Amino acid sequence: MGKKNCNKNNDKKNNELNILKLAMAQGSISTQSDTRRICDSLKKSSIDFIESPDFLLTNDEEHICYGVEHLRVDHQIRKQHGKIGAASTKFWKDAEDIRQKYKDNIEGNEVNAVNALSGNIEGQLERTFNATYNDLIKSFNYSIGKHIGKIDLYKTNCEDKIGHGYSYKLVLLIEVVTDFSRLYVCNYRGAKRNTDGLMPIFDDVISILSNKELDNVDYFVLV
Repeated sequence: MGKKNCNKNNDKKNNELNILKLAMAQGSISTQSDTRRICDSLKKSSIDFIESPDFLLTNDEEHICYGVEHLRVDHQIRKQHGKIGAASTKFWKDAEDIRQKYKDNIEGNEVNAVNALSGNIEGQLERTFNATYNDLIKSFNYSIGKHIGKIDLYKTNCEDKIGHGYSYKLVLLIEVVTDFSRLYVCNYRGAKRNTDGLMPIFDDVISILSNKELDNVDYFVLV
């Protein structure tokens, strides 16, 4: 059991690291000079895996340490016991559970395996179709809310590890998982279907990130 949990933790950390690297790569080619500057500074940093926050990045050239905490905001949500979870995460977990259940026991259970897989897919398609922009905002509020109370802890944990003369910056790395491909983007150029499914950023999101309790967050990185 310990080995299995260790593998899951490693998978989680590696996934978070991949998201961080993707954010740095995308930010380095941004049209915004401040975004390029920040991401270039992050790319020059060494990366250490820690807990609360997830990463400590040290830029020895600029004498800056970045505490980076990853969080996920999912457009497709599921509500259970007053909590909001990512439906897409549950879909992949359930798919893996089905695979593990039948991979060595498929003979004579073909129908049960197909029914389990199709039921899982059907449920995810239904959640995708029913997901709304309001669900995204609920997910944003919930995910941000879980981290607000830990901001001072992130700073304390990082300051225990950074060298003398280094400044500290806190980064919230927000992985946004959306599918708005059924919507249309309307602007002065006309109406165009949002085929890439990316998230529209309106005042709702800006308002959430402008919460006074987030004043000690230096950078928000959305990817």
